[in-house]
Amino acid sequence: MAYGAITVGTSAVAVPATGTVRTVYNAGSVPVYRGDDSSVTTATGTPILPGGNWRTLGAVVYLIAGTAGQDVRWITE
Repeated sequence: MAYGAITVGTSAVAVPATGTVRTVYNAGSVPVYRGDDSSVTTATGTPILPGGNWRTLGAVVYLIAGTAGQDVRWITE
């Protein structure tokens, strides 16, 4: 198991892929958007609303936000 925090801004950032199941939690104040590669944008990504989370099975996940400095937490199982 691993866990951590990343800051998501206006450039796509990868969530560390250290396990097979990951949960991503948006602890920021605005939606963050997820995608399968670094070309994700706020227009093309799927939103994770503030206070919301999303689980994935092993795929690489990239996040981006419309506002810099969003707090995102992640954990792997």
